[in-house]
Amino acid sequence: MRLEKLCLPFAFGCFILPAASGLAADGPREIRTHLVMEPVSLDPALCDDDVSMRVMANVMDGLMGYDGEGGLKHKLAQSVEISKDRKRYVFKLRPNLFWSDGKPLTSQHVVLGIKRTLDPHLGAKLASLLFMIRGAKAYYAGTGAADGVAVRAEGDAKVVIELEKPASYFLHSLTIPQALPVREDVLAANGGRWPPRGPSTGAYHITSYKQGEEIRIEPNARYWNVKPGTLPVLFRIVPEESTAVSLFESGALDVVARVPPLDLDRLRALGVVQEFPQVATYFISFNARKPPFNDREFRRAVAGSIEKEEYVALFKAGNLPATSWLPPGLEGFLPFKRNVDIFSASREAVTKRLHASPLTITAAFNSSAMGALFMEKLQNDLKNKLGLEVKLAAMDWKVYVSAIRNDTPQLYRFARGASFIDPIWHLASFQSNDPNNPTGWKNAVYDKLVDEIAALPPGKVRRAKIERAQAILTNEDAIVIPIFHAVMTHLIAKRVVNFRMAPNYAVYFDEVRLR
Repeated sequence: MRLEKLCLPFAFGCFILPAASGLAADGPREIRTHLVMEPVSLDPALCDDDVSMRVMANVMDGLMGYDGEGGLKHKLAQSVEISKDRKRYVFKLRPNLFWSDGKPLTSQHVVLGIKRTLDPHLGAKLASLLFMIRGAKAYYAGTGAADGVAVRAEGDAKVVIELEKPASYFLHSLTIPQALPVREDVLAANGGRWPPRGPSTGAYHITSYKQGEEIRIEPNARYWNVKPGTLPVLFRIVPEESTAVSLFESGALDVVARVPPLDLDRLRALGVVQEFPQVATYFISFNARKPPFNDREFRRAVAGSIEKEEYVALFKAGNLPATSWLPPGLEGFLPFKRNVDIFSASREAVTKRLHASPLTITAAFNSSAMGALFMEKLQNDLKNKLGLEVKLAAMDWKVYVSAIRNDTPQLYRFARGASFIDPIWHLASFQSNDPNNPTGWKNAVYDKLVDEIAALPPGKVRRAKIERAQAILTNEDAIVIPIFHAVMTHLIAKRVVNFRMAPNYAVYFDEVRLR
């Protein structure tokens, strides 16, 4: 096979690569996959972005988890007993569980993981997804104690969790990284933090991590569910989409997780493009603490200036234009409605105001070819339809995430994936006191609705409240503008078999094989 030299303009340096082997059925017996950016954190309590979760899903198991189709499964828990009032859960661990370094895995490790996530000094952003546990919210708020959190071990093989009130989605909430087990000895040896190469409980363990370059994971021989033929995985961190495509076509990547729109037609013709629907919504939101978006008329005017189908067409993928904040697959999803104009009065009023007093705002996004394409269209639309001048600010992913959390831009583009398969995560992230709401927006009616939704089982009554909550979010107050529901487009080399992405972005690589 002919070889060629590919030189990359950053940390990878120069590789000797097989020409076009991304389209062939050869290469090393490992799965070489793409990370579009550096993981924000591989500490379970602090892991809250989809890139970090793609790694974490393979190296750590908790009590519960999902399979490749998004089905809820018992993982470390062999069984669970639920009380009649649905407020007490008793989990029995599987026998003979071990960490990857050979130490026994016990119920105390599960208890420590959950309580550590709730520690107010740690600042875990997704801790609120465990607030249904009795005493959890008070501890996180600093008004309660760790001993008051109703999670305890009974011996080495049972975990007992008690809730404030029934929560139909509780078992789903235990699939998030913030419910994963951790060990006191590992934390103590690393200044209270969980190290990237800490021992694992999942199908893999991390054997090397070169920041900005790559993460290697190897099969965990002590995993409770070892699958014969599990292959090593090399995650290559490649932020630039065109570089990732070049690596794929030259044989250095088997999987590419983000494809430039201009390349899609050519690559589809080669039979290497696969699309995976996700339980996720791409959206625009605002800093409602500062002008002009502390005024809902400005937010509504922006919402009314966006033709969502045009934005979907930019990417040449299977994304679905969105009316609903909740994506398909979640209770309360609403199909897209075309040509429904409920914002005309706001557009007219804001256009007049801007004509009299011109204004420039800053719109932020994470650096990428697709992000730039999206935001340049938004910039033109708001200028042409409202007379609003928009200055674009592209940021590195980690800088961008930090900016949204700590110094929220006036307008920003983001995505909300389902941390678990229930609508409460999407809805709760805009409650006024939720740590995942960076907007500063507050609405007492909305807050009460979401609390009621959290306590209700799926059904007609719950769905009606969900639809009312969505109307406040997207129409009345327009604090969030859903643009499209995501379909993730990947390049998959022809030698890769059984690659699939679960609706929560996870790819379980112990299922993947090579020809």
